[in-house]
Amino acid sequence: MEHLLTVSSWEFDGESWRTWLPEEDRTDENASGGRRWKADAHNPAGLCLGDAGGVYIFECRTCPERPTGHWFDCS
Repeated sequence: MEHLLTVSSWEFDGESWRTWLPEEDRTDENASGGRRWKADAHNPAGLCLGDAGGVYIFECRTCPERPTGHWFDCS
């Protein structure tokens, strides 16, 4: 099975925003090391899977039927 798709509650977390967050969603409102993004940038779709979890979809491309599987987690 190969990873096909991830659907997460959030676009990024407190650490990954440095690489994931687009420039237009960044702000310097808290230069002391706290949050540095616009409030709606963290979860623009308003999605919450479980308790901030995610769904991971897998597919077997070598099988004739191309079966799929999934994994769901929440923090």
